[in-house]
Amino acid sequence: MNNFKANLFILAILLIFLQKAHSQQCLSESLTFTTQGQIDSFSLNYPDVTSIEGDVEIGGGLSNSDITNIFGL
Repeated sequence: MNNFKANLFILAILLIFLQKAHSQQCLSESLTFTTQGQIDSFSLNYPDVTSIEGDVEIGGGLSNSDITNIFGL
């Protein structure tokens, strides 16, 4: 019975670790970028994110947005 509890504990720790690793690589929320600075700093704010599952809006509908490139994404 002790082996079962130990194995269950190890499995729980492993699942928590895998969930945290996955959540760092994938951003599930929607994002709106209204400035070039927000795009440029994205990789600094989310260094491990490799994909965004939510919607991404560039410019936020603003005609005076200063966004000139999306290289920071």
